[in-house]
Amino acid sequence: MDKARAVLTVLECDNGKPGYEIIKALENQRHIKVGLPTLYDLLRELEEGGFIRWETRPEHGRQRKYFFLTEAGRIKLNFPLPKS
Repeated sequence: MDKARAVLTVLECDNGKPGYEIIKALENQRHIKVGLPTLYDLLRELEEGGFIRWETRPEHGRQRKYFFLTEAGRIKLNFPLPKS
């Protein structure tokens, strides 16, 4: 499973996750280790493709980005397009 698809899978059954929780879920559920720079590159690519969205929420006195799967992301996850 490629890392982008793994991120989509982690976000599939959730009400949003901040980046550090996505990293933990990738490690615990998918046995994939990624650093924050790699994760944020993946998240940016997925957002530019319309597969995820984000919103800010207050947490411990700070605003944090929470990432969510979009309908396009759900479709990609369930019906992957062939690689060109």
